[in-house]
Amino acid sequence: MECNLHKFRVDPKEIHFIRFIVEACDGVAIVTTIDAKTGLISFSVPPGREKEAEGIMASLSQSIFMDRLES
Repeated sequence: MECNLHKFRVDPKEIHFIRFIVEACDGVAIVTTIDAKTGLISFSVPPGREKEAEGIMASLSQSIFMDRLES
């Protein structure tokens, strides 16, 4: 299955919280830490779950610094 990949730079202190929230939304996305020191993470979103994942990312970005990087 081909997933859509979204990369973000976040506050490194928030990585665990972001993972916790996304994992609670079963099957919407998988959060991978690319570089913990710089706060670089990625969201792997399966087909058909893009709208839900975008909603979660938008909601998180209202309270947590999340800088979307170009893929």
